[in-house]
Amino acid sequence: MIPFVLPSIIFAMETSSVEEFREYILPNIKQVLTLDDPPQISLVLMQHADLLLKLCTTEVIKTDIVPMLLRALESEWEQLQELCLSALPNIITMIEGPVIKNAILPRMKKICLYGKRSNSKSLGVRVNCLLCLAKMLPHFDRWLVLDQVLPFLQEIPHSGEPAILMAIIGIYRMLLSHSKLGTSKEILATKILPFLLPLCIEQNFSLPQYEILSNLVIEMINRVTSEHKEALKQLDAMRRETQQLDQQLSQTSTIYKNINSINNVYYL
Repeated sequence: MIPFVLPSIIFAMETSSVEEFREYILPNIKQVLTLDDPPQISLVLMQHADLLLKLCTTEVIKTDIVPMLLRALESEWEQLQELCLSALPNIITMIEGPVIKNAILPRMKKICLYGKRSNSKSLGVRVNCLLCLAKMLPHFDRWLVLDQVLPFLQEIPHSGEPAILMAIIGIYRMLLSHSKLGTSKEILATKILPFLLPLCIEQNFSLPQYEILSNLVIEMINRVTSEHKEALKQLDAMRRETQQLDQQLSQTSTIYKNINSINNVYYL
């Protein structure tokens, strides 16, 4: 029965003010937000996720909308997953860190690691999952990116599909250039470049796609070498300062020894 009356409820939501929705409609549909069966209910709600996000309070989004999105991520309906992936970036700032780490990322990882299926629809969901991840990335904690995101990016199965690879390359580009997520030369040299360099002989890229990859690899190598040269310069300067200090201490010690020797001769 609910799937038949839900369009009318949605229409009422569209024509009501925020205050009217929260006072008259929300109390009556909160239970509907928890339903998974029949799946048409979730589909209609997810198709109007933007409307729900606009009308609901932050607290309701945390307690009711986010769980609905998490269920959609686990759904076998790829259309539901697609709708959820398009909605998640809009509320990522309202979601607490533990929920991102322990609930959202594991579900997104499961989608991305779905397997080497040639089905174009499955490929589309995996690509959109990576694009969703890229949109949310600037709001993540740096350590969450290093501990959770980077490792699973390199586990994603692919058969050289440019769509998957370009989405991953786009995330690496963001990690390189974003001030908050700035990746260290150690991570670039030991984690990211070893993944990207073999792609430089991948046959499935178009020329523009390959240029994006090659430019990124060159920029990363330049970043690693320039930062390491600077680090070596600083180490060299510290070594020279240490040597100079040692020499000064040695000279001072010699002077004191000479003074002591003179004093000893004088008193004799």
